[in-house]
Amino acid sequence: MRGECESSINEFLDSIERAFSRVDERAFWPVSGSELFPLYSEVQAMQVYRGFEELVERGATLREIAQLFPTPSVMRQLLTSTLVVGLKVARKYRLMNFTKWGVEEFVCLFLQALRERQPRDPLLTTGKNHVWSEGEVREMIAELEWSREVRAVPKAVVALDSLVWALYFDLFVANGLEIAGPYDVSDTFGPDRTLLIREYHDLAPLELWPDLKPKWPGKLRIYLVYRGVQPEVDWLLHIHTSTPLGAALELYAVDPPLDINSLREATAEAAYRQTTKVAAMGKLEQLRKGVEISYYPLRNFFEASGESWRTAALKAVAGLEEHLHLVPPQPAKTTRSYRSLFDPRTETIE
Repeated sequence: MRGECESSINEFLDSIERAFSRVDERAFWPVSGSELFPLYSEVQAMQVYRGFEELVERGATLREIAQLFPTPSVMRQLLTSTLVVGLKVARKYRLMNFTKWGVEEFVCLFLQALRERQPRDPLLTTGKNHVWSEGEVREMIAELEWSREVRAVPKAVVALDSLVWALYFDLFVANGLEIAGPYDVSDTFGPDRTLLIREYHDLAPLELWPDLKPKWPGKLRIYLVYRGVQPEVDWLLHIHTSTPLGAALELYAVDPPLDINSLREATAEAAYRQTTKVAAMGKLEQLRKGVEISYYPLRNFFEASGESWRTAALKAVAGLEEHLHLVPPQPAKTTRSYRSLFDPRTETIE
């Protein structure tokens, strides 16, 4: 078990190091991880640890616990936002007794739960995010209405992505978006065809934004078939390819079926309004909202373990405001040793 744990942690670190080395944290909007996470990471991490402990004591399996998270990417997002570093902070300053698992052991257990949720390469070491099996995907695509009128699709994707960023901030894109694939669909669509699935799994978070007034489904998927490209998906849901994807797009389908232009117009308008609203917030309000957003996808997990997600979030906000009296928000860092930061075996916490 010890060897499996070490191997799992090393794969995790390899994957996040590749993804994070490609981003500039200063570009994160409207707040960076350096600004937000140190203000509450240990609070959320300890809550997740205790919730996990409660569920295990009640007899829940790792698979059942993993199903409480909306998507595998939400679990990955939690690992590299607050969970690992927050537990290391709690260990360093003796904020809790790790009675059931040590930090390293718990991280391995969480990675094991992630593997239960996504059995095939859950750490994205191969650049493939196979949320669904090939068999499941074949069943999905057989029932869709496909179109070759793809010119409007890139703008619609930009509008939808912009709405997700405006609703959940750059740090928590996985709250509303999962990118699955690439899948080889040559047997269905012809040689050298590749499928990516963009699942917008929560486009109407009215608990976070009561005045949103969505004119689109709360959940939809866009299926995109490309020719002659080999895209890769990384830990941060960034797509990497040696050639532009837009020119390689041949077919698309939307589930549920929608007019792509109407969808683009509605979501682009909403993204503009939402971005303007967030930009008008003061820094403290943005930080508070960021904490609330980070708890939102954990609502089923907290409620299953006996605590309202809003109650849990309020505790973190209270801690955030105490932190701000002592330490002002830190600027985004230009460079970091992400490998050491997210390694549960080290003492690095910043």
